[in-house]
Formats: sequence, C-alpha cells, structure tokens
Amino acid sequence: MKKVFWGSRPCRKFLAASALALFAQSGCLWAFDPGMPPLEESFAYQQFSKRVYNDLSVLIYLIDRFKEARIKINYDGNYFEASLAANVAKWFLKLRYSGETPEQWIRRWCDTGVVSGKTIWVQDAYGEFKMSREVLSDELRFLKAARARMQTPAASVKAGTGV
Repeated sequence: MKKVFWGSRPCRKFLAASALALFAQSGCLWAFDPGMPPLEESFAYQQFSKRVYNDLSVLIYLIDRFKEARIKINYDGNYFEASLAANVAKWFLKLRYSGETPEQWIRRWCDTGVVSGKTIWVQDAYGEFKMSREVLSDELRFLKAARARMQTPAASVKAGTGV
C-alpha cells in the first residue's frame, strides 16, 4: 500500500477542497488564499462598509478584496500578481463603467480577455486554477450573504443599534 503524505498533490487537493467547504460559509476568498481574513474582517470590507452601497462600490470592493490575495491572474497567457491586476482593474473600471450591475460587469469584462477572447484564470498558491468569473461570482455571493447577515434584527441588536 502506498503511503500518502500530507504534502502530496492528491492530499493538497483534498485539503484545498475541504478548506473550500469550511471557508465558504465564512466568506473567505474562495479558500484560494488560506491567509486571507474572513470577509467581514478584511480591509476591503471595512472600506466597502464606509461607502454608499451601490453597484460601483460592490465592484470596487471585489477589486480591493482580490488585491489582498496571494493569487496570480492568467490574462491572455501572461501571469500577473493580484496587486498589479487590481490596479489595472481599477483603472479599467474608471474608464469603462457605465452603470452595469456587478453580475453584468463580471460577465462582460472579467470572463475573457478583451482582445484575445481567451478565458481569464485565477491561480492559487497551490498552482490550481479556476475561472475568474467563477471566483468573482463566488465572492459576490459571499458579500451579499454578509450584507444580509448584517441587516438582520439580531445583528443590529448585537451591534447595539437594535431595540
């Protein structure tokens, strides 16, 4: 019988899948970066909660959230660190945003390369890939769930603002 070491590729895949299941509930960045703070504790969320809530602020949150991650973006076959990609994404958002919902923006601009039409991929610290559209959609879903939790009566009582 072959021994399975914790550092082996199949074991890392299992651990990554397990982490995804565990962290998905807390809103951690798709468990791509286990060092990422939970959504509500992230710098991106703190900044987001200070802004007026609208579709543009959600897109800025997504960019800020990924800027903190230790991931790489594969865009048209070239790899970019998340911080560089986030800076370019903010610039592109400033130039091209025209009132789309976050879902529309993700489908239009974050799925495939503008010129080549190749799928944009996100690479995690383990070398695994996922389509950027899926990663962003997952994080958007986590953000909406966090906002819903914060708007419940129990959350406002806990925060000291409820009756």
